Amino acid sequence: MRVVVLGGESTGGRLVARLLGADAGLAVEHYSMPHGGGAARHWPTDCELADAAPAAVLVTIRAWVPMVASKAAHHVPNMAHAEREAAEAYERIFAWLHSSGHRWRWLVYEALVARPEATMAGVWRWLGRPVLPPTELIEDGDAKW
Repeated sequence: MRVVVLGGESTGGRLVARLLGADAGLAVEHYSMPHGGGAARHWPTDCELADAAPAAVLVTIRAWVPMVASKAAHHVPNMAHAEREAAEAYERIFAWLHSSGHRWRWLVYEALVARPEATMAGVWRWLGRPVLPPTELIEDGDAKW
């Protein structure tokens, strides 16, 4: 089963993809919006996402202030740029989800931090997979912002 984890940068998507990777029966792909680093940084196109042919899409979201602060610290030059890109990321994500018709649901970063086992159990059940415990310690990345 192919699962795409999709979200704005600094929303925990990479973490969620690693957690889902504990199930050998899943093929997990992660796309942050925008995707890549340095010269390879780009907005994934509908074609790139369609090529993933997911059975399910998990959209990662995070509280606005820590998301854009983390994004500004790690990916873009300043907060204004981070806010513009974060807004555009979700516009693009929802446009793609609407046009693709893929089965999807939210995964809220703060819920994962507060209740990792319960949050992931809900995801596993939604995917129709055996419930697995989180494979790594989940720290509160919001605390520093």
